[in-house]
Amino acid sequence: MGIRIYKSIGYFFPHKSLKLIAVKNYQEIITNILEGEAEYKSMKDSLLQDLSTEKDIIAQMSIDQYNKKFEEDKYYTPFEQVYFSDTYKGILVYTIDQARYKRGDDLIDYYENNGTPNNKIQRLYSNIYPNFGFEYLGGLPKDIENKIEITKKMYLDWHDIKLINAVLNNTAKNPEKLIKDGIFAPKMEDEAFSIFKSMQIFKNDISPVDFYKNSYPAIVTHWS
Repeated sequence: MGIRIYKSIGYFFPHKSLKLIAVKNYQEIITNILEGEAEYKSMKDSLLQDLSTEKDIIAQMSIDQYNKKFEEDKYYTPFEQVYFSDTYKGILVYTIDQARYKRGDDLIDYYENNGTPNNKIQRLYSNIYPNFGFEYLGGLPKDIENKIEITKKMYLDWHDIKLINAVLNNTAKNPEKLIKDGIFAPKMEDEAFSIFKSMQIFKNDISPVDFYKNSYPAIVTHWS
């Protein structure tokens, strides 16, 4: 066809967010990871070490998958930099399971778009399967927190989000606004946070809240 489509799913960090939480030379560090053996080994060792200490059994089970992938592909990385033409958009982080869904050169997509390249980042307001539930990041009035006992819940589902939206008398009919406003975020797997830390490009000590507030589940589509 001459034009190829590429799609990936994962957690996207927009450029504007990276400028807030990453060190100034983060792009240089990422380039070194992609091109330098020592930096790459540091990222890989950091990821495997962090996964081994996670309490989440699924994260620990993925260690063997990463080891196998690292053996098969000397420079496998669980993230990619996103460029649309020459414009830098950000970084997409994905788990080894999410990486299985990456695809390219899809003839159906080509014809559905009438052969017209359409680069896009589609934000997802739900979890990436098999995750479920939402993380509360704070920001609700205390009386609402107490009324719904939000901090005592093990996890929040979509029904809870809609209930809170109604209690707030939110003018937006769609509770996605609470996610857009950074009050809630779709939960992610511990594995994704381990990848996030292994890149070693962020200021000071980072936390899962930093991840939630500065990234979001997304499908990234680009053409070349």
